[in-house]
Amino acid sequence: MGDAEMSVFGEAASFLRKSDKERLEAQTKLFDMKKECFVPDPVEEFVKASVVSREGDKVTVDTANGKTVTFKEDQIMQQNPPKFDKIEDMAMLTFLHEPAVLFNLKERYAAWMIYTYSGLFCVTVNPYKWLPVYDKQVVTAYRGKKRSEAPPHIFSISDNAYQYMLADRENQSILITGESGAGKTVNTKRVIQYFASIAASGAKKDQSKGTLEDQIIQANPALEAFGNAKTIRNDNSSRFGKFIRIHFDTRGKLASADIETSFDVLGFTVEEKNSIYKLTGAIMHYGNMKFKQKQREEQAEADGTEDCDKSAYLMGLNSADLIKGLCHPRVKVGNEWVTKGQNVQQFNTFEQLCINFTNEKLQQFFNHHMFVLEQEEYKKEGIEWTFIDFGMDLQACIDLIEKPMGIMSILEEECMFPKASDATFKAKLYDNHLGKSNNFQKPRVVKGKPEAHFSLVHYAGTVDYNICNWLVKNKDPLNETVVGLYQKSTVKLLSMLFANYAGAESDSGGKGKSGGGAKKKGSSFQTVSALHRENLNKLMTNLRSTHPHFVRCLIPNETKTPGAMDNPLVMHQLRCNGVLEGIRICRKGFPNRILYGDFKQR
Repeated sequence: MGDAEMSVFGEAASFLRKSDKERLEAQTKLFDMKKECFVPDPVEEFVKASVVSREGDKVTVDTANGKTVTFKEDQIMQQNPPKFDKIEDMAMLTFLHEPAVLFNLKERYAAWMIYTYSGLFCVTVNPYKWLPVYDKQVVTAYRGKKRSEAPPHIFSISDNAYQYMLADRENQSILITGESGAGKTVNTKRVIQYFASIAASGAKKDQSKGTLEDQIIQANPALEAFGNAKTIRNDNSSRFGKFIRIHFDTRGKLASADIETSFDVLGFTVEEKNSIYKLTGAIMHYGNMKFKQKQREEQAEADGTEDCDKSAYLMGLNSADLIKGLCHPRVKVGNEWVTKGQNVQQFNTFEQLCINFTNEKLQQFFNHHMFVLEQEEYKKEGIEWTFIDFGMDLQACIDLIEKPMGIMSILEEECMFPKASDATFKAKLYDNHLGKSNNFQKPRVVKGKPEAHFSLVHYAGTVDYNICNWLVKNKDPLNETVVGLYQKSTVKLLSMLFANYAGAESDSGGKGKSGGGAKKKGSSFQTVSALHRENLNKLMTNLRSTHPHFVRCLIPNETKTPGAMDNPLVMHQLRCNGVLEGIRICRKGFPNRILYGDFKQR
């Protein structure tokens, strides 16, 4: 698409693709392929350089930042010719390596082209400012176009998924991943915006609530109001994961949507809205409650009742009962245990293990999918090739975490023992895995840094973990006395939220009841790690039944500065989010690709 064809994108055109003039200048630019290269740099990761001389396996270069340095031959990486500058799909680069990917993203970002393809991935860099690339004109311009017929964009990914769904009658998935502040929420909203626009049902608007399209779009502000917070990196950081399922009918029109994990448009009743506001207020007052130790007793008591009175009033409870429930909870004998609280900071803990385990599974899913597509490409080209399933590369680490006698299995087992402690948990981990699994290692002791108890070799690198309080976090016990109060609340919404909680009573439920002697396992027995694994396995089963599309969001700097790119920060993300892993897989095969026409011309 030249300038004339790009006019359909209106004002957005210059933010999506190089102009004809720029392309022509690149083709006529002087370039010496034998001299122009990239070299490693301790500060910038990589810098552009020009070869001055070669002697044996040593190469002397002049770098772009004015230094003359000597490197080994294998540290020198060739630059791509200027016609590849700001290329839209990095898989088409003649020389495919880390600095080529970094500098292509950097140069496109400097021109506010925030979307770039890298083989199967769509990589997007947070611009930290508004760009005119999401209006109705742009939506219309992307509609019905193949990926190769339009510039990279989240709308292109969305439209391709939509067209595949209509053509193949196959469920599609779009996986949007990245660090906090990288733009996952914004891009998710753009996907929803695109589907709501091109697949509007055309049904009449219900007077009591908005159209289905409005409801799907307006679900986001409601979720964000309760689930987002301002952090150092991100002014609107989602504190929860989103799994959104959008349903289409046989004509390709929106049928419904489930958003797991305003209000007028969503169709909430007046009573439901008031209950939500009441419970939100009650939770905020909970945070203001103060407690003190009773004199000469190992017992806490309320330090003033004002906030407790307000919480109880909003929750439809008796204030005295709430204080009693908080200060004098009933303890289940044989199932309750105490650990001393420890204040350890700045290390990876249980939550990080769950996140890293999820990333490991998603990366394996991508590797396997890419392996299948590569195989099809080579078959098409008639290339003889012994295939490797790259998804298996990650299996050892996944097994170490989730298999019987793996880390999570041992953690769950320890949670069953009243006398278990951090020390016994660590001892079991070492007994079962140290020296037996290459992915489980003893961490190096670093002076002045918090203590790490074990290290795991993840696909993105080795991560140190500290196991303090993992048993408490994994059991995540609820105060069942207070739950009993909630179940009797006069606020219908609160009693409904806890109606199905199976606590002490159901755990020890009588044999004579419908169970016929079988003891029902209460929900309080399901540990966080077991629930996480269960949900993750459901997600993976879901994804495996779909045709996936991958979007990787990058945070360019930690100061939220528009246009500035911190090379080491971006390289770290590229290594961790699978973009470079994808390139590694490409390089095991045939990474250098050239169109027949270009090959003939050369």
